[in-house]
Amino acid sequence: MVLCAPDKSFDQAIEELDKFTIDDLIKEIKAKIVQRSANGIRGIARIFKMMDDKGDRKLDVDDFRWGLIDFGIQISKSESQQILSHFDRNGDGYVNFDEFLVAIRVSAFSLTSL
Repeated sequence: MVLCAPDKSFDQAIEELDKFTIDDLIKEIKAKIVQRSANGIRGIARIFKMMDDKGDRKLDVDDFRWGLIDFGIQISKSESQQILSHFDRNGDGYVNFDEFLVAIRVSAFSLTSL
């Protein structure tokens, strides 16, 4: 007897099913931050401040990673670096509040239009 998948979309190796791309992770992170920032910009500012352990008004890779872990998003340091680079518009290796806000607000608009 030959077993067949119901359609071509099910024809994928089991090992491949659990793999997420960095883009998937970025979407999840943005969605969680938007969900927790019910007070709009003030909520996003509060989240940023919670993530900024050093209090220097910018997030480095460690601030960013541990802030995400506090949100329940298990992430490796290399994944955190890739996501931080995505948020880092000026390329200085940090995410300041303006960059964070732009990245999250873009997400908020795209999430509501789905």
